[in-house]
Amino acid sequence: MLTLITFILNSLVNFGIGLGIAYFLGAQEFGVYALASAAGVVLQTLLFEWLRLSTNRFFGEAQNEADPGILATLNRGTGLIAIALSGIALVLYLVGGLGGTSAIIAAMAPLVAIAGGLFDYRSALARARFQHKRYATLVIVKNAAASVLMLGAAYVLARADVVLAGLCLSALAGVAVSSRFYTGEGAEGHGHRPDLLGQFARYAAPLIIANLMFLAMMLLMRSGVAMYYGLAESGRYSLALDIGLKLVATIGSGLDLVLFQLAVKAEAEHGAEAARAQLSRSIGLVVAALLPTSVGLWLALPSFEALFVSPSYRGTFETGVTALLPGLFAYALIQYAINPLFQIARRTLPVIASASVSLAAGLAALALLPVQGSLAGALATSVGFVAGLVVIIAIAARVAPVAVPWGMLARSGAATAAMVLAVLPLRALEPGMMTLALTACAGATVYGLLGVMLNIGDCRALLMRRLRPAAA
Repeated sequence: MLTLITFILNSLVNFGIGLGIAYFLGAQEFGVYALASAAGVVLQTLLFEWLRLSTNRFFGEAQNEADPGILATLNRGTGLIAIALSGIALVLYLVGGLGGTSAIIAAMAPLVAIAGGLFDYRSALARARFQHKRYATLVIVKNAAASVLMLGAAYVLARADVVLAGLCLSALAGVAVSSRFYTGEGAEGHGHRPDLLGQFARYAAPLIIANLMFLAMMLLMRSGVAMYYGLAESGRYSLALDIGLKLVATIGSGLDLVLFQLAVKAEAEHGAEAARAQLSRSIGLVVAALLPTSVGLWLALPSFEALFVSPSYRGTFETGVTALLPGLFAYALIQYAINPLFQIARRTLPVIASASVSLAAGLAALALLPVQGSLAGALATSVGFVAGLVVIIAIAARVAPVAVPWGMLARSGAATAAMVLAVLPLRALEPGMMTLALTACAGATVYGLLGVMLNIGDCRALLMRRLRPAAA
């Protein structure tokens, strides 16, 4: 529970930092920041993600005791990649930049990848070993540093390159503090295992390729909007995308932290059938959480925009997020409900097909849709993600089938529809803090009560277990 709470708080802090940076930098500088940080995420996914995924799937306390070479191999891999990227950053700076970007902005992309990769690796180690306090310490230090360095740089200097430097330093601060937790725990005295690298690569490579395609689509959307409509429009599209993506990723990743490990544990203790049963339940839980959250964001958008979005983004922000939400919901289902089916089955190659369709459909939509500006990027992104979801569901039904929890899905849909009917009139009120609070409270109350009444996700049993100790 501490890990889940920490993760959610971390995401909320990042959400606030992102809004603050966008506000202080302005649309054009934020567009530069968004492009450089997105390039860093692509590099991080390409070079570090396979080790993080392998940590989640193959590492833990029991595995470390049985084979300390696993940790030594993971440590060696992350260290070598970090050194290589440092050299690339130096070269980019010395040659004066790349593709029209300044030297400092070009060099920041690999540095962002290093900082993010090391932070995510340390986080994965803590979660895989259920070391909740260590994970909380890592996240708290990083968030505290980011709040000071990133927001301070945006407010005082309003420069994208300095904010990117703050991003790197804040992540590395968390890594530095957490490093004392990972000494003397079995890695020393044991050489790395080259044979494990092949196992890790075969498992993770298709997932990484698929994620890179998704990231490439979003990066190409940012670049395409910037090329045809200017950096300011790219910044407006980027803010809508980043806010919406952070919302669904916060909910989906938070659930995935728990649900995926439960499936791994069920497979280890009770076999493949138990793992499939857990995966079936996970699909229902992911939908039950993401559907009302996505719809709730749409209901709250007018007040959210009026309160938290700077004037240079208003108008386009609400329309952009509205256009993006169906696609972001589809993307979250791909990542947190469907992809785990292939991960547990260790048949991850099919995920590439879904990402390929998303990339092709998204770029085609950007070229063909009869809209302009940031809205063109938003609608095209949604088209791409929805197309990818359709494909991955069709493949999963054949390659990694599980029982679809139709009953839970229907109950979640009914509760969400009732929430919309109850809360929709509030959209007509004057946007502001009171309206936002009423919308959030009314939506949560309606969906929560119906969730208990309809027993979505067996929540009545969970509630009774929580209440019994208090009654005793």
